[in-house]
Amino acid sequence: MPGNVSQAKFLHQLLDATNNPGVSPDDSIVVLADENLLKPVLYSLPTHIKQVNISMVYPFKGTEVYAYLGLLYELQKLAKQEVKGKHFYYKPVLALLQHELTQFGDKILCRQVIEKIKENNSVYISPEELQKNEILSLIFRTVNSKDDFVSYLLDVINLFIVRLQQHAEALNIETSLLLEFFAAAYLAVNQAQNMVLEKDIDLNVHTWFRLYQQVATGLGVPFVGEPLNGLQITGLLETRALDFDNVTILSANEGILPRTNSQVSFVPYTLRKVFGLPTKHQQEKFTHTIFTVFCNGQKTLTYCIAVCPMA
Repeated sequence: MPGNVSQAKFLHQLLDATNNPGVSPDDSIVVLADENLLKPVLYSLPTHIKQVNISMVYPFKGTEVYAYLGLLYELQKLAKQEVKGKHFYYKPVLALLQHELTQFGDKILCRQVIEKIKENNSVYISPEELQKNEILSLIFRTVNSKDDFVSYLLDVINLFIVRLQQHAEALNIETSLLLEFFAAAYLAVNQAQNMVLEKDIDLNVHTWFRLYQQVATGLGVPFVGEPLNGLQITGLLETRALDFDNVTILSANEGILPRTNSQVSFVPYTLRKVFGLPTKHQQEKFTHTIFTVFCNGQKTLTYCIAVCPMA
């Protein structure tokens, strides 16, 4: 299949074709060799699949919430101090107003503010021109220190968590994912701040945000579901104790299954091998064992390979 999105669309056709009395989602599992496929897969599921259990860890750095916090940082970094206080540069302002998370509160109001900025050809905009409701008042708040910036991020995260929980009666897959992503963001911000407080280091906003990015890079978002109901979606590692009749494996590509990227370590490969430390070859054998045990005895096994268009 040419690309990850195409694999997700093909999965929709595959699951939809098996929507018959002989095959049930409860007997099916989708294995993602590349965890970045999770969101395209979830958004491509057939409508008849009502329950989904996710048993894997998704990288927080790949979420829209991580990108959203980056926009908040850009907003504050490019703010300009003027006589009447700080004013925000129009580019991050427009990016935030056009973002679906900001428009979660009031899409029409956000569009009206955008049109006004464009009509006035505004370059730097005062906070008062933007603070039209609760969400916008919080997002377009000026900060003057690192601690103020950390509180600003936590306040924004908490507001979105509360707003999403208020819509719990209409909870869907997308809303559930956002709640998990914001919870991970709250954890990442607190971890970065606690590291600074423990060492009693005085950092500016920019250095602190780089520290937060380092924390977020290694953070995964775990999902908790009902393992006995619905379609199962997992990574390869999580399949070692599972047994399903219908198996679909996505991104079964060389370099992904198994992964060939070297481990990040200060210990050279030769020393790791001499002293019996884990190497990439052991990882390949481990992946092969899991794959072989899991695939034996399945009634239906389908795998997809992403093909580079330039190949």
